[in-house]
Amino acid sequence: MSKPRILFVDDEPNVLSGLRRMLRGKRAEWEMEFCEGGAQALEALADGGATLIVTDMRMPEISGAALLREVGEKYPETIRFVLSGQSDEEAGIRASGVTHQFLSKPADKDVLINSIERSLTLREELRSPELIRVTTGLKALPVIPKIYLALRQQLLADPYDLDRIKEIVESDPALAAKLLQISNSSFFGPYKQISNIKGAISFLGTDTIKALALTCGVIEQMQSADQFGRELSEQLITHSAISARLARKMGQDLGLSEADCDDAYTGGLLHDIGLLVLIENYPEFYKTNCVGDEAPEWDLKQLEKETFSVSHCEVGGYLLGNWGLPDSIVESTISHHLSPLEIEKPIGVPDLVRLANKIVEVAERKGTLEGVLPFCDPMLARHADGWLAFAAG
Repeated sequence: MSKPRILFVDDEPNVLSGLRRMLRGKRAEWEMEFCEGGAQALEALADGGATLIVTDMRMPEISGAALLREVGEKYPETIRFVLSGQSDEEAGIRASGVTHQFLSKPADKDVLINSIERSLTLREELRSPELIRVTTGLKALPVIPKIYLALRQQLLADPYDLDRIKEIVESDPALAAKLLQISNSSFFGPYKQISNIKGAISFLGTDTIKALALTCGVIEQMQSADQFGRELSEQLITHSAISARLARKMGQDLGLSEADCDDAYTGGLLHDIGLLVLIENYPEFYKTNCVGDEAPEWDLKQLEKETFSVSHCEVGGYLLGNWGLPDSIVESTISHHLSPLEIEKPIGVPDLVRLANKIVEVAERKGTLEGVLPFCDPMLARHADGWLAFAAG
C-alpha cells in the first residue's frame, strides 16, 4: 500500500522548517512535501495530487482560503486542513466548507499527528468497497439541499445579513416551522415564546440553522415516504435535537472550545441522517424492527449490517463526507453507536455525540425524556462520571 502524500503549505520558511523537524518521525509512514506558498502547492498537486493538504491562511498572492477552494474544485478527494494563528478568520472558514479541519498555530505535535491520522483512517472507512456499493445502489440517495448551500454562502459574509438569512429560511416552510418548533421546545428553555423566524435564528444560532436545513432538506427529498416514514422521521428529529443540546452542554461543562461545542451540536443534530435515508429505501425493514409490541429485542446497527452489509452510521457518514462537512461531524455520525463507556480522555466532539445519543436512548427506553432535562439545565451540570453512569442505565 502506497504511503499517503501530504503537503504542508506556508509562506514562512521557518514555519516549514519547524514542521519538517517536528514530523521527522513520520517519514517512514507519510510522503511529505513542504511548499512555500500557494503557487508552489498547486504545482506540486499538478504533479500527482495529494492525499491531504495542510495550509496557513494569510499568504501573499494566493491565500489559504483561495488555495483550498481551488483544491476542492480540482482535487475533491484531497483532505483539506487549515493550520493558522488567525482565530478571527475561523468562523468564516468553517462556514465556507473549504476545510475539513481547522487547527491553531503554534502547531502541537500530538494534535497535528493525531488529527492527520484520524482523518486518514476516516477516509479509508468512507472508501470501503461495500459501503460505496450499497450507497450508490440506493434508489433514493439525497443530494445536498440547495437551501443549505444558500445559507452557507450567506454566512461567508462578515458580518452576515440576518435579514437575508431570515428570507432564505422563510422560503422553505418546512424548515421555518421546524425552527420555531425547536426554539420553543422545553428542551431549549427559551425565556419567552419565540414567534418569528428572526428571533428563532438569533436564539438557536447559525450552526443549528445549517444543520436543520440539511436534515429538513433530506426529508423533503423523500417524496415517497408513507405515514410510518414521516412519523419515524419526526421522532428522529426530536431525538437528534435533544442529543444536540446535550452534546453541546457537556462540551461547555468540560471546557471545550466554542467551535468544538458548535460541532458537537451539529453532530448531534445530524448523527441519524443515514437512518432517514435507509428508512426511505427500506421502509418494510424498519416497520418490522422499529415499531410495535412484537418488535424484537434488537441492536439496530447489527441488524442493518446483517441485512444490508452496512449500517445507517456508515451511510450517514458517507453522505456527510461527500457533502464536505467537517471531519469531527462525519466521525460523530459514523461512531455514534459505539459504547460511550469506552470513552477515554480527552473527550472530543465524536465522544460527546456518542454519549449524548446514548443518554437520550436510555431516557427514551425508560419511557420519558424528562430524565435528560437535568443534563440540559445549566444550573444542574453533571460531571463526565455522572453522564457515563446514566448512560449505563
